[in-house]
Amino acid sequence: MPFLKNNRSLSTRLSFLRKLIQCNSSVKEAEMVILELLSRATSKDKNRMSLSKLDDNLHAVEMTALWMALAKPSVMQRYNRWFDFLNNADEIPLEISEEEKFFIKNELPIMNLGATASGKKLVGALLDRLQNSGKKSDFEVEHVLPVKRHNKYWKEAFPTSIEREQYMHKLGNLVLVSKKATMRESNQSFDDKKKRYKSESQWQLTQTVASSSKWDETAILKQQYVYIAIINDTWGL
Repeated sequence: MPFLKNNRSLSTRLSFLRKLIQCNSSVKEAEMVILELLSRATSKDKNRMSLSKLDDNLHAVEMTALWMALAKPSVMQRYNRWFDFLNNADEIPLEISEEEKFFIKNELPIMNLGATASGKKLVGALLDRLQNSGKKSDFEVEHVLPVKRHNKYWKEAFPTSIEREQYMHKLGNLVLVSKKATMRESNQSFDDKKKRYKSESQWQLTQTVASSSKWDETAILKQQYVYIAIINDTWGL
């Protein structure tokens, strides 16, 4: 659609939603909602939806889709929610409740999103969105604290398996990189990993990790706080 090329906000929202729909079955019905909204905005009818109204609606779709991706409501609940959404779309976009916002803010930090392929894809979509990319670019989600801690640095930083497993798959331990790391790169010490992260000019949040002097529990929680703060700013949670 031609108007999307000149509207960064719309293209960024649609890019995020497309990635989210592809990686999470609890969000798949959002596709029909998006198509209907785009249809209303491109209609030849004089009362067609304005681009600002479309943007407001897509903002609300993003929040609803993220909540669904995490909460996994039933199919019936999802359909009812989206139908209600479309019924209100021409007036005031139906945003998620305060309780649902609270759920997102509280669940994201405690979920082991890095433990599954679908969870990592969700993180990839989210971190890409937080950096307002909206570009068609390839990226990989990498564990800073690696899944296999062969390196001496990680054995000393996280001496017990309980400590490692508590933080390894958390949001704050995950970053975007431009290309998939080799096995050797994945298991490098943090000092060596920082050299790669500093060069990730497209991913500012990955570069912030490189500014840390060490990578331990405190650093992971700090990075997680940074992510959650940007999520809050992005969607007003």
